[in-house]
Amino acid sequence: MNLTENYIRELVKEELGIALEVTNTSNQIFQDILIDLRKQKPEKTDICFIKTGSVNTSLHGVNFKVNYVCRNFSNKELIENFDIDALTEGGSVFLDKRFVFVNVNLIAFNGTVDNKEALNTIQPEIQHIYQQIRANKRIPSDDLKYAKMKTDLEGNNENRRYVARLVYLCYKSEQEGFINGTYAWCMTNDAMTPPYNYSNIKNSPAGKLYTEMQELNEKVFNNQQMIEIIVNEYNLNQKQVNKILKEFARRLGKVLVKVNFDKAKLWRM
Repeated sequence: MNLTENYIRELVKEELGIALEVTNTSNQIFQDILIDLRKQKPEKTDICFIKTGSVNTSLHGVNFKVNYVCRNFSNKELIENFDIDALTEGGSVFLDKRFVFVNVNLIAFNGTVDNKEALNTIQPEIQHIYQQIRANKRIPSDDLKYAKMKTDLEGNNENRRYVARLVYLCYKSEQEGFINGTYAWCMTNDAMTPPYNYSNIKNSPAGKLYTEMQELNEKVFNNQQMIEIIVNEYNLNQKQVNKILKEFARRLGKVLVKVNFDKAKLWRM
């Protein structure tokens, strides 16, 4: 039997364990968001209308909330030039099964949300949560940082939310979920063309996470109030964060090496 590209792609997806549960949950979340959007009143800005809301979902026995922001444009050129700051792009938080939430940003044109782009936004976050649940990964609840992060992430103090998000992303267990997801993203992404380097994965789940960490690192350590919070309350300094970022980049490099090797091997079959 000849191995077509589509057949190989499906084999890769199966091998990588992109669970049907993740796909079905992502699809349901998107449908629930579309229903909820009809209930929300738009807020007008200079370039678009914005609707925000949330839907409840369940994945592998864990209940959590998905918060969304949907920007509706009437000009495609504005969409092409619009760039969401990595600090507010969304993402997921998994401290343990008791504290999970997901934030996603969606784009609409003349009132219609692009299904494919929306699912490309939602599914990586759901895949990440699924991996963390299956691995029973968690921030130890006896860790003093746990209660502080939970309070600061849920709070209204913007500086504390920035700091807590950076501290959370510094946990290796959190990064690993995204790095594993990035290998799957690379192996099943039609747009990936050789040679495979960082430019190929900067829009992957881990690539976006790395960018967010870099921007948070710069933002936090250029603000005296946030420096005091992260150093005095979380016992984390910029030298330590830079070291974590360097190690994260090294692990991303290993993903690229494996992608280059495995893709070359697949196309030779």
